[in-house]
Amino acid sequence: MRFRAPRRAALGLALPILAAGLAACGGPAQRSEAPGPVQGAGAVTTEDRTPDAFEHLSVGAGIRVEVTEGAVVSVTLAAQPNLLPLISTRVTDGQLVVNVASPGFSTSEPVTLTVVAPDLRSMTLSGGATGTLATTTTGTLTLDVSGGAVLVATGTAQALALTASGGAQAHLGGLEADTATVTASGGCQAELNVVIALSGDVTAGATVRLTRQPASVDVTTGGGGMVIGG
Repeated sequence: MRFRAPRRAALGLALPILAAGLAACGGPAQRSEAPGPVQGAGAVTTEDRTPDAFEHLSVGAGIRVEVTEGAVVSVTLAAQPNLLPLISTRVTDGQLVVNVASPGFSTSEPVTLTVVAPDLRSMTLSGGATGTLATTTTGTLTLDVSGGAVLVATGTAQALALTASGGAQAHLGGLEADTATVTASGGCQAELNVVIALSGDVTAGATVRLTRQPASVDVTTGGGGMVIGG
């Protein structure tokens, strides 16, 4: 014996399924807005971020960094409590990289990274970061500033390699270097204190000011780039 379900009941079951499909597919797509920056709240607090040993440092996102030499590695971060989890400090291949997670943050309080390292070989500042560096480097010290970053350095270095671009400022008049190479462009400003030999390229509206005249200067200028002083 064959049993056939009533036709009307089958249609009644299909209609709700069809209606559900139309509701899922037929309506206009809803656009989700990206969240805005996290607003800092509360009093500034300090957190220990001391990592493994490193020789290179990279900081951006408007963070201020203060670097000094010391026998024991130390890294501390000062910021409002709800901003601390957004800021990562990780060492990869000997480089301490400081990043800010999306969607970023907004604050009227300073965000400061304090670093003590025994042998820092390079420092990169970008994205409006500001920094101070006190060093007595026996080898080559490599500095890279871009994107409106500002660096003030003091001490001594046997050899200095400076790259500056994008409106950055490198105030290195207090850092005495035996030799230096400079690559400056994009309207940046740099101040150098070089004793023996200076070489490099200064282009695209960059200005390099010398606090003294090195024994040898071999710098190519172009596109409004200038070397003055000395």
